[in-house]
Amino acid sequence: GEATATAGLDFAADRVGVRTRPDLEARGRYLDGSALGTVGAFALLEQPTGVQGLLAEVGGRVTGNRTSAPADPAVDGSSPLDRTKVGLTGSAGLRYAITPDLAVIASVLSGFRSPNLEDLQSLGRGARGLGVPPEGLEDERSVTVDLGLKMRGEGWVAQGFAYATRLTDLIVRVPLDDERYTRANASEGRLLGAEVAVRAPRVHLLPVVPL
Repeated sequence: GEATATAGLDFAADRVGVRTRPDLEARGRYLDGSALGTVGAFALLEQPTGVQGLLAEVGGRVTGNRTSAPADPAVDGSSPLDRTKVGLTGSAGLRYAITPDLAVIASVLSGFRSPNLEDLQSLGRGARGLGVPPEGLEDERSVTVDLGLKMRGEGWVAQGFAYATRLTDLIVRVPLDDERYTRANASEGRLLGAEVAVRAPRVHLLPVVPL
């Protein structure tokens, strides 16, 4: 078989507009005029390996995030925020067709998440105390390994996967004192799980006619 390639672009943008009463010297939960934009480009290459039924897949993605906001009036000495981050992620996998209708799939994927406006700016009182905007947050990172089966039959497709994920630099709430907390890259995590999905044609039921 021949190699196939898929590529694409995506874009998302958010802007915050906040109004407070002019007689109150306070800001809202987020700063008025804050903005968050994300643009990404991705590509996936599928290549036969020369072994009967074995297909290799390699993918990559570059994502750019830009966050901007005015100076925070609630923080002394605050300066405007203009933060740009670029992240690279990739994936690699193998697909082995045991039969034309049954395949084993294994892959490894990397990922990241940049801090959003909630992480960077959230100010307000919650159940755990007063939330204070943080300083110097970095991206969260993850690596996932999964293994699964994909089957198909007459008009249906089913798949099941088991996966393990390691997350680093997790953004979590950390206490500043007895009443205040902020957010920091202060944790790691591991996830183990499984998922099953089945897709089948719609079943049309006869209408019930009351007597």
